[in-house]
Amino acid sequence: MKKLLILLTYIVVISGFILLMAFSGINNSQRLCPNVDIDIDYGNKTSNNVVLLLRADVENQIKIIFDTLKGKRNSEINIEIIENSLKNLSYVKSCDIFKHIDGEINISIVQRQPIVRVYGISGKSFYIDKTGTIMPIREAYPARVLIVNGFINDVIFTGENIDIFNVKNDSLPGIKRIREIFILAKTISEDAFFKDQITQVFITTDNEIQLIPLVGNQIIVMTTFTKLPEKLAKLFAFYTQGLKKSGWEKYNKINIEYKDQVVCTKI
Repeated sequence: MKKLLILLTYIVVISGFILLMAFSGINNSQRLCPNVDIDIDYGNKTSNNVVLLLRADVENQIKIIFDTLKGKRNSEINIEIIENSLKNLSYVKSCDIFKHIDGEINISIVQRQPIVRVYGISGKSFYIDKTGTIMPIREAYPARVLIVNGFINDVIFTGENIDIFNVKNDSLPGIKRIREIFILAKTISEDAFFKDQITQVFITTDNEIQLIPLVGNQIIVMTTFTKLPEKLAKLFAFYTQGLKKSGWEKYNKINIEYKDQVVCTKI
């Protein structure tokens, strides 16, 4: 008899729990969304990051699917559809959406970070972000990034993001040069000294690569995009040791192409 009572107690408790969960699920599905919280991560606050993605951009993209999320039932809100739609925005690197128990929707977005602005020979330009993705310029909010221009073949860019490492060499004219430019820009952006010192790169008709510094009248030149960390390391050594002795205004051209040496042309 005692065992039967224990068994019945277990059955009642488990049944009650199942009913409670079912009721809770029904209740949650009918719960109305009281608020939508949008958080956009623009990156390291200490760096010169630019705001390319606005809250209004996110809200407008959501309106394409739903007129509004606020006031809608949980059962009517498809998180996956909203996430996929927001990921189609040019400046969105990643997007995660969460539903809270009270019905509130939290949208967490990481913005792409441009590291270089590339100008083609026609004057048209685009950004490349830290991951190697080409994305459009937002003229109202220009990013303070490295400028690369000169004799660079125009890339056929329709405005949709392009992963430069996920296209065939022959499917996008000039992609090899764009990859080289990206690697140079990434190397410079990750260097504590040169990310502020090198502000522009110009490519001449004979493919000489000219680095234009913020301080000094020198032009730093090289002829290939290979061994960039080594080239910048010896340039840094020259800046901190050689120029300290000879002076910043003594040379007008600094060639860092040759192995284990820096060749300077005097003014």
